[in-house]
Amino acid sequence: MGGVWLGSLGLLLGFLNAALNLRSGRVWALHDGLTLGLGALAPLAALGLGLSPLESLRGMLLSAGGLALAGMLYWWVRRPSDKVEPDEEPSSGYVSVMGYGDVVLAGFLGVWLGFVNLLVALFLAVLAGALLGLMARRSGGSNQIPFGPYLAVGGLVAFFYGEALLRWYLAYLGVG
Repeated sequence: MGGVWLGSLGLLLGFLNAALNLRSGRVWALHDGLTLGLGALAPLAALGLGLSPLESLRGMLLSAGGLALAGMLYWWVRRPSDKVEPDEEPSSGYVSVMGYGDVVLAGFLGVWLGFVNLLVALFLAVLAGALLGLMARRSGGSNQIPFGPYLAVGGLVAFFYGEALLRWYLAYLGVG
């Protein structure tokens, strides 16, 4: 059941990724309809991946717990001065690393990917965001970049290649 289902789900994930990237680059906010749409499509992902309903439910509950933990962590480290309205660009004093939309997106990516592949997606997102942020800063551009697009791309790569990347990385470290 894998090939056609995975290709179709990957294409759908790619379209959602493009929509998130366009919106996040324009208004610095991830639209709830797009991030919540990922959660609504999770049962299709479970079917496409050949997961049993029990495995799917377990993954969703673990992801919901992770989402709650990430949300708690977000509100704990966020300062009141970090507030940015959805349709405005952050000021030069903007210090927040992740917005709440990023937390929701990470939670729903966890539903789709599972915990281990979510870690792969987060690693890829942070790596890509850091590299491109450093390049933008060196070229005199803004040092403020939205994190959502990198998280979405990391999720898309982890969806297709997460296990292979993890095996390669663990072998590289000599522990796999």
